[in-house]
Amino acid sequence: KALRNCGRKRPTAVMPEGVDVSSINSLEDIKSCIASIEQEEEQLEAELNAIMSQQEHLDTKIGAFQHTLSNLSTMISEAQRLSHVVRNTARLAESVSSKVKLLDLAKSRVFEAMKRVDDVMDLKVPTLHE
Repeated sequence: KALRNCGRKRPTAVMPEGVDVSSINSLEDIKSCIASIEQEEEQLEAELNAIMSQQEHLDTKIGAFQHTLSNLSTMISEAQRLSHVVRNTARLAESVSSKVKLLDLAKSRVFEAMKRVDDVMDLKVPTLHE
């Protein structure tokens, strides 16, 4: 790119970016090559700085992402724990519900038995007075 004034031919002794040293014949050629090399170095340094600034931005984003993943992992663990608690509570509720149904059935049978006893007593009471 910037080294076009530095005698680019088939290199015998190659310097950075393919500079053919054998084609440099004067102090002006040397100065021109140095200026071109310095210009290319500045361009490369600017590109490197741009890449490094992107790297810092990406590192920040990755750090935030890792923090989010950590929070998400905690949330998943908590959700699993809560799911376990809810599942156990549901089982307990089903157990209590079935026992309440049994108690209701027993209660209704007791009331039926009491009604029959009352009916039997009502039938026997008039016979005692006669």
